[in-house]
Amino acid sequence: MIEFNSELSNFLNGKTEHTLRLFRFFVAEFEKISLIEIRVTKTMIALKGNGNEIYITQLGKNFVHIVFPFNQRFDDNFWFRKNCPSAHYATI
Repeated sequence: MIEFNSELSNFLNGKTEHTLRLFRFFVAEFEKISLIEIRVTKTMIALKGNGNEIYITQLGKNFVHIVFPFNQRFDDNFWFRKNCPSAHYATI
């Protein structure tokens, strides 16, 4: 179950109820796969589980932008936003 410490609460402060539901839903689904550790930075929320880390970079009015890093390119998939030698990731 997600712990809402002061850093996370401050990051989520002022977000719409719809966005908060999306965030809670995603975290609950991710917790089904693994125990997770939440780290809040100045600009994003990092979720770490099973040695993998994903990033929530935007919490908009009606969306949550999530970044999944990968070790390789997948050129045939339209979900990929950035492909460079050092970073490959998909967004939802």
